[in-house]
Amino acid sequence: MASFDECFANIPSLKDRPKDMTTFWNKQITKLKKIPIEIDAKKKISKKVLKETQVSISYKSATKTCIEGYLYSPKKLVKKPPVVIIFPDYEEPKVEPVNVLSQKGIAQFIVRLRGHDRIYDPPEEVQETEKSGLGLFKENLMKKEAHYTTQLFLDAFRTLEMIRLRKEIDTSRIGLWGRGIGAVMALFVSAFMKRTTSLFLEKPSLAHFDVTQNLSRANCCLEINQELKTQTRNKTAIKNNLKYFDAIYFADKIKAPTAMVLNLKDTEAVPQGGFAIFHHIKGEKDMHLFVNDDQQALKDEQKKTLSTAGDFFKKTLF
Repeated sequence: MASFDECFANIPSLKDRPKDMTTFWNKQITKLKKIPIEIDAKKKISKKVLKETQVSISYKSATKTCIEGYLYSPKKLVKKPPVVIIFPDYEEPKVEPVNVLSQKGIAQFIVRLRGHDRIYDPPEEVQETEKSGLGLFKENLMKKEAHYTTQLFLDAFRTLEMIRLRKEIDTSRIGLWGRGIGAVMALFVSAFMKRTTSLFLEKPSLAHFDVTQNLSRANCCLEINQELKTQTRNKTAIKNNLKYFDAIYFADKIKAPTAMVLNLKDTEAVPQGGFAIFHHIKGEKDMHLFVNDDQQALKDEQKKTLSTAGDFFKKTLF
């Protein structure tokens, strides 16, 4: 278990940030903008329990891949509500709408991560060979332009482009809520678009990778490490490419109010990465720490996190 003093005292240097990092990402964003967004929105039956309208939206992103998500808007509390975009974690099961946001009059758009069809809509019978995980992070590590993380970051950027075209919400008030790899997606798009009002980062992954690479048990890190073992000749080149995805190199560009949730006993989103991000965020920031590892404590932690997120977005979006 990491100690608070160990994490808090470790302020990583940004001297290893690639010199062409901003140029690289601006080039990828320019390529993305050449792809027509092609929005297709279909209104669905309202859910009585949540008292909201539901719109299924698809849109084109990097590699002309169709990204999908659901926009849930409160019916009566606010005429044009603010919106929170929720970026899930890698291989996280299908995300349901968050009641606490609806109850506070906040719309929410839940993104379905690319390549997650088998996670969100699993077949009735899953073959044994399909139970080992998606394996998306181990592909194209030698070509950062084609890596899965690049695609996720651009999907986040395209999601904000899409949501800002929606007339039923107040697009001047946009919050981002990311979990795990989704937290890094939120950091990236907030850094490069600067159109977000506030960020809620829940246990971010892929941060301070030099330290966390061999500590984290998150699937994204395990997949990368598995590939590194087979690419001994290319290990240095791959590690240099990974710096373009490291969240600590985006953090100092964040000026929006930010809240972060970490668990000092977490073996996946290890706290060293979260603290590294937190240290470099320049705007107003707050951290909520847990030290839980048994099942009941983790359930209580999740309830507290939902409540904290609801209060945070109520404060920053209204």
